[in-house]
Amino acid sequence: MSSFRFPGFFLLILVAALLFSCMPTARAWLLIDEEGVHDSVDDQTSCLECHVRHDDKVARDAHLSVSCRACHLRGVIPVKDPASGRIQWRIDRESGQAGGVPAEAGKGGEEGCRRCHVKGNALGAAAMVLPAKSVICMPCHAATLSVNDTTTIAALLIFAVGFIGVVSVWFAGSLAVGIERKEANRILGIAKAVLGAAFSPRLFSVIKALVLDALLQRRLFKQSKARWAIHALIFLPFVFRFGWGVVGLFASLRFPEWPGTWILLDRNHPATAFFFDLTGAMVVLGIVFAVGRRVRRPSEENLPGLPGPDWAADGLLAGIVLVGFALEGMRIAMTGRPPGTEFALVGYGLSRAFSAADLTSLYGYVWYAHAILTGCFVAYLPFSRMVHMITAPISLALNAGTKERGAACVSKVPQM
Repeated sequence: MSSFRFPGFFLLILVAALLFSCMPTARAWLLIDEEGVHDSVDDQTSCLECHVRHDDKVARDAHLSVSCRACHLRGVIPVKDPASGRIQWRIDRESGQAGGVPAEAGKGGEEGCRRCHVKGNALGAAAMVLPAKSVICMPCHAATLSVNDTTTIAALLIFAVGFIGVVSVWFAGSLAVGIERKEANRILGIAKAVLGAAFSPRLFSVIKALVLDALLQRRLFKQSKARWAIHALIFLPFVFRFGWGVVGLFASLRFPEWPGTWILLDRNHPATAFFFDLTGAMVVLGIVFAVGRRVRRPSEENLPGLPGPDWAADGLLAGIVLVGFALEGMRIAMTGRPPGTEFALVGYGLSRAFSAADLTSLYGYVWYAHAILTGCFVAYLPFSRMVHMITAPISLALNAGTKERGAACVSKVPQM
């Protein structure tokens, strides 16, 4: 009795059927219109049946209007649809390559980026291949956790050195009652206080202090409502932006198939455009009010128990936001003012000023100016009076968690 053999022909048919089911519109690679141009919407729809979008660390800003195959196929040229502003693709018949062939996995890199990101391109792309927004951008943007560029590395190193100095000075103060004045005992006392508060009913007091005193600035409100309002205009926008960015980052990594993820990351979406322009304008307005108040009423700026003004930190913050607005205006102008950008009221208005300029080469330099200003602020933070943004919540939490423990334990923790 002869054994049964599965015919090789049928095996090939089975493999082809499986591949075709995974990429149901794969034949679209060879179906083009009269000008040889493919539509990015159809391309993305077919690709996303099996794949998820790249997060910002891979594709930098969300390439929601860019055809997947404009980057991932060999022998093609990206082209821009003047009506929709979408980046499509067509076969490069002069390259000598087999057009529309998938590039080898993992071989794209900067070569794929250089199809669009070159000097004098007509696609609205920066001439430079810019790095992903790093961890120092997270207080303002939907950024990434990357620490790869020189600006971020230098800023974080200086910040670490400065903050170590702040902590060493803090430990040198009187942190304990009835405990030997040795650094090891101070650290041990704080560790016991933290653990004791975390696993006791005092945890509610810690959360209450963080919300009312650190976030909502209850103490400042009681002392000066005008100064509280100015402080809120500067501080709260960063809280809102940070929350928006963290949710967007987490969703892009864990739930990339959720449509809301890409609303959070799409700077051209009406909600995103309006939110970031509104919060940026709030910061600028708060700094203007703060400077005006210091000039007109300098005697009212030194409230007891609160840090005084820091002109350098305010100047860096203002520079970051103003350059950011200019950068947004350039991006909107470069990309042809896509639908939704009109809700970015400041950026859209500024884009009118850049209409006649060649921005693709200039954009990268302005982007790095914005990044360097951010790095300078992060590096300066431990040495500035704004260090209370970090140290005050820690002190408030420790004081709330230890205020009822008595003299045998760590008592009142001083402000850093």
